[in-house]
Amino acid sequence: FYKAGTAAPTKVCISAPPSYGKSYSMSLLAQSYEHSVVHGCSGDMDEWSTLLGSCQPAKEGGFITVDGLLVEAVRSAANGKSTLLFLDEVFRMGDQTMEAMLSFLAPQPDASGKLAYSITTKQNEDGVLEKLQCSVDMLHIVCATNLCEVQPPAAFLDRFLFKHVRYEKSMVSQIAKSVADRYEIADADKLAASFATAMGESRVMHSTGQVLKSLSVRDLERGCQHAATASALSVAEWIKSNGMDAMLTWSADTGDITEDSISGVKKIGDKLVRLVSAV
Repeated sequence: FYKAGTAAPTKVCISAPPSYGKSYSMSLLAQSYEHSVVHGCSGDMDEWSTLLGSCQPAKEGGFITVDGLLVEAVRSAANGKSTLLFLDEVFRMGDQTMEAMLSFLAPQPDASGKLAYSITTKQNEDGVLEKLQCSVDMLHIVCATNLCEVQPPAAFLDRFLFKHVRYEKSMVSQIAKSVADRYEIADADKLAASFATAMGESRVMHSTGQVLKSLSVRDLERGCQHAATASALSVAEWIKSNGMDAMLTWSADTGDITEDSISGVKKIGDKLVRLVSAV
């Protein structure tokens, strides 16, 4: 769907479990564009101002009107630059911002009959607000999200072609191997396969509430960064000893770590080390 400077009226939203490389993939895609803009959706009360623009104090005194990230992207495309707008964690976008985005995300034919995005900015001349328009050929929009407790309105979902990347052990193993190879870890294949198995079991425990979160590829990367040696066993042992506290649950009343989560995390860590150690 995405090739810089060509028609892309379809906007894709990629969903996948955490640490699958969504944002990293978008950074690679952005390299093929003349300009790229990233907005990390937050649900903040000022989020629409971040996208549209606002008045800011000027160094020399007084105030100036500055473009928001959305206007920056449209202006870039209107000036003839192939532009990629990446909305990260789009399900976190606030309700009011989502509503404001609905009309923008539905491009309409311009005077020549070509689809174009339109937006009214905060810039003005003689009290008349500026209206910007750019071709869908020049502005490409892509989103990414984790599937979480937030369920956006149907009208917002309808603006995107959703592609849900489902958990697969083989895929996790491939991603894990690429991380291990980047850090030149010996026995990367064994580490990757073992980590994928441990991650799968942690996902089951997370779904039952035994652990607060499942293992992620970021946990593996930290292990590769901090392990005593560049070996699969050293990485696994570091993860087991140092990298799994975020998975523990606690009592809201006492703040004490729950025994059930301690046993679950220990089981996962033990299995990771055992699998890597196996001949």
